[in-house]
Amino acid sequence: MAVPSVAPLLPASVRQVVEKMLSEDLGFAEVLCLPAPALALRSQRVAPEEQATRRSTCTVLDLGFSACFAQPCVDGVAIESAGRRLNVGARVLTNLLLERLRLRHYDLSAAWLLVEDILAKTGEVASNFDKVLHAGYSTSESKTYVLPDFKAHNRGFVRADPSEASETGLQEIKLLAERLAVPEALFRPQDFGIPMSGLPELVHQAILAVSEEKWRPHLGRVLLCGGLARLPGLAKRLRLELRQLLPSHWPVEVIVEDEPELAAWRGAAQLVADGLLSGTVSKLQLRRQRQPQVAKPDEVDLGRIKSEGPKRKAVCLD
Repeated sequence: MAVPSVAPLLPASVRQVVEKMLSEDLGFAEVLCLPAPALALRSQRVAPEEQATRRSTCTVLDLGFSACFAQPCVDGVAIESAGRRLNVGARVLTNLLLERLRLRHYDLSAAWLLVEDILAKTGEVASNFDKVLHAGYSTSESKTYVLPDFKAHNRGFVRADPSEASETGLQEIKLLAERLAVPEALFRPQDFGIPMSGLPELVHQAILAVSEEKWRPHLGRVLLCGGLARLPGLAKRLRLELRQLLPSHWPVEVIVEDEPELAAWRGAAQLVADGLLSGTVSKLQLRRQRQPQVAKPDEVDLGRIKSEGPKRKAVCLD
């Protein structure tokens, strides 16, 4: 069985192409596409308090490669009409870092994945960026990234002590302002020419988009998933700014597991292990003509489908 995670609100035509490729080209007999935020709720490696109340109401914030998506969930049900998207992800951050390194005469255009690794290993979200900026980054710690030479080192690494000079002749990049300023695009995309709201406002808008007002106070619990959730300081900064946006009597909590980039994968594996997908996908009869029959989302019985109102559907994964 193949259970690929897809972006929320994915067009049906794109989903059908994915299902056709998995069934015809890769030979899977069963194919079921499910949204990544709903799968992340099923991950078994989230914090213990979230495991105990996994079906409780929360907002899943998927920090992905192409975009970030805030999806309110009520009792395991994703309220699709309340989902909100920010078109800033790891791709945008990597391109921003690439441009800033080019200004310092480091042209890594042909090594885009290397720049992505630099961002992952040196990037950090400041809890108060204005304070850091006014101090001229004097209160921040610089990091030195050693470029791979593909002889002694096939992968780049961060030098433990940036003050030590290189004795091996390896090329190095010292980062200070870049590693703090680039991740700021997640919180202030307007400063980078992107006319959209940041992550705190994105979650706030998603919560207010839920029509049932009695559910909103419980949506301040945010579950982070996706590779960008690994950035140090991101969860703390998000909690501080959400506390300022949401009413004081609403609880605010940000939950993130050790490997958030694998949350959707672990959630899908847990669904299969629990047998919750058995009987929901009809087995494909792979004939010589290779004309597969894939299950449609509205034919999958994963629980009762709830609705907020007319023309507003919510898909349940319980």
